[in-house]
Amino acid sequence: MAELEGEERARPVVAHLLLETAYGAAQTNQQADAITLWEHARSLVARGPAVAAWIDHPGPMRTDQVERYGLCIQHLLGNTRRAIHHMTAIDPNAVPTAERAARVRHDSAKLYRDLGDLQSALRLLRKQKA
Repeated sequence: MAELEGEERARPVVAHLLLETAYGAAQTNQQADAITLWEHARSLVARGPAVAAWIDHPGPMRTDQVERYGLCIQHLLGNTRRAIHHMTAIDPNAVPTAERAARVRHDSAKLYRDLGDLQSALRLLRKQKA
């Protein structure tokens, strides 16, 4: 994948693959790998562009998507403060699609649930659009 990072159109796709791999590493409690992969994806997203014209491209790769993965990864790894930091960096009302807004609210609600704050979890879930 390293050779694709220099290609502007490929960067959003490579970033998405890195985020998915980071999430997989977090699921198997490989903390160092998960964080390194997430940080690499974040640096690619910062370089841009947000979109690519590839078939099956996962959609705009923006900082809100990187932060959502950060929320999920840190939550899986048990790093609550870091997960909260990522959660507060995302405005669900400013993400580009309703699906992404729903994912942000859902992932944030899971974090609140695990922290024992069921009222906040329920409040977020009630904001979901029908």
